[in-house]
Amino acid sequence: WALFVGGIVNRALSLKSIRDSLFEGAQLCGTLIIIMGAATLFGKIMTYEEAPLRLAQAVLEFSTNKYVVLLLIIAALYVLGMFMETLVTVILVTPVLLPVIKQLGIDPIHFGIIMVICNEVGLLTPPVGVNLFVASKLANVSVERLAIGVLPLIGIMTVVLLIIMFFPAIATWLPYALGYGV
Repeated sequence: WALFVGGIVNRALSLKSIRDSLFEGAQLCGTLIIIMGAATLFGKIMTYEEAPLRLAQAVLEFSTNKYVVLLLIIAALYVLGMFMETLVTVILVTPVLLPVIKQLGIDPIHFGIIMVICNEVGLLTPPVGVNLFVASKLANVSVERLAIGVLPLIGIMTVVLLIIMFFPAIATWLPYALGYGV
């Protein structure tokens, strides 16, 4: 609000900039609506074809150890994060993986935290790493150089993710203290 008022007082805010901002916002919302619509349709088709149940059965035939399954899911989310936008990954993958998670007795809040961290790593990995492109533009550094620079951060995030995977109470104590979860 202060920026808006400051823009009016300093005459830095023009009708053209307001129009451009509204147009850019409309484009972004339109894009998200198309993605959400396509993801919803995909989810309905997957449900109709019983894909989540089939996937759950296939995963549980491979291993019933929840840690092995979580490691496989983390690996898959890392790969998906390299090629898909975070919102699309969450919308498409969550309905498919949730039955598997529930059958293994994994807390959905715990899994949600794992999924968010995996998506954060995806934001830092090329070729789609959105945060890399934003930081590259802000710092006037090439994306390639920046990608090499974030490798230690990705390593640290992976270690934290593994700690949270094996010790879920570290990540779930606050939601439970606030009355969410089991």
